[in-house]
Amino acid sequence: MISGRACQVRKAITAASASMGRPGQMSTSFRAMMCSAASSDSAPKSAPSESGASGSPKPRGKQPLVWSPDVLEPLENMSGLTAKVLEDLRALRPRSKLWQLAFDSVGEIAASPVRHLLRPQLVLLGHAAGTGSPSGPGVTHFTAGVELHHLFMLIHDDIMDRGTTRRGKPTLSVTLARSASGIDRTSVANLATVIGDLLHAKSVGMMLDGVARRALNEGSKGEGQPRQERVARAVEAILESSYMAGASQFEDISGWRCVESEVESSSDAKQFLSRMLCDKGARHGVVAPLIAGMRLGGADSSLEAGVEAWGLRFGSALQGLDDLQDITADPMTTGKDTMQDLRQGRLSLPLFMLHEHASQQDWRAIRAVLLAGDGVISIPDRRMVFEVAKRTNLVQRCVDFIQQEIHGSTEAVKGLPEPLGSVLLMLSKELDARVQKETRSLKM
Repeated sequence: MISGRACQVRKAITAASASMGRPGQMSTSFRAMMCSAASSDSAPKSAPSESGASGSPKPRGKQPLVWSPDVLEPLENMSGLTAKVLEDLRALRPRSKLWQLAFDSVGEIAASPVRHLLRPQLVLLGHAAGTGSPSGPGVTHFTAGVELHHLFMLIHDDIMDRGTTRRGKPTLSVTLARSASGIDRTSVANLATVIGDLLHAKSVGMMLDGVARRALNEGSKGEGQPRQERVARAVEAILESSYMAGASQFEDISGWRCVESEVESSSDAKQFLSRMLCDKGARHGVVAPLIAGMRLGGADSSLEAGVEAWGLRFGSALQGLDDLQDITADPMTTGKDTMQDLRQGRLSLPLFMLHEHASQQDWRAIRAVLLAGDGVISIPDRRMVFEVAKRTNLVQRCVDFIQQEIHGSTEAVKGLPEPLGSVLLMLSKELDARVQKETRSLKM
């Protein structure tokens, strides 16, 4: 029997998707909407803020971009299935208060009104590129699997970053630490890791279920073996990008000291930076879900190279912006100290910009902080970092790099057929507008 708390979580997740906001006068046909993009300069619509039960506004954040009303129902179905999966996992240990608390926390993060749902929406866009519709057999299960996979990665990221908030909610680790169970810090990290591993296993199962449902449907229509094999490769797109993300995260945690010799000996440090940004975020966050959706929907495989070219530049810009906000945003928003990545020697766009543009004397001072280990940065060292950042014009250099990547993504779509190219171009323009808006307030 499902508890009242679990029911609330499920309702919250479903409501969050259902109330994303219905953008203006758009075509009720997804393909027709995509075609209209070719002659429209308007950006995708963003959802308005929601209100709580008491009528007070909920936290505003990166609102989901909805480029067609046809996306709303598939997203609502995905959210409902995700909630059901979390309920089923929660029910595995109905008498364990700590287990129940853990899945309450995951459910609240999953239902947060500030989630952007970029990955599921890219899957739906890729699927529509093949079928003309974001809906179809197996789509709900596959997109739910992609969203669960993202939740797993968020939980593990929060463990490694020692984050305190995620999507405006306490992280799973914080929730477990605040429980009345009196568990120590190491056990908290271990328990959160187990929950993340469980979500990962379930996510793969859900994606495979979606592919099986789709393949069964294709078989019943008499589609040939090559078509069914291409559908099966949808999961492969997600998993292969995860391997690259894992390798990049290993480097990231190892820190600057473990890659310094490779960067210093490289004839092109920018190539190392590009690889890092692509593997760290662009491949698994943008390219993989879009290509997976294309394979699920049977889109022409010749489009994948062009889509990947767009996704790597667009995703690198997104990752670069995230890196920049880690050192400029309010810690109450990011859930971690603005100097945390630096003191841990984490690989990021700002760090590479400092390496490239700081004077030798300034870099030696920064390097000493990087190699000091995972401790608290002293006030004099913090002041030094701020001064070096100002002298190197760090924030603007990062913004310039991000905008170059966005421009590269707009160039990449020129080889793609309409209407897909126009929709991706809209996304690039929306990101550019966001960068211009947000960077006005970026300070160190």
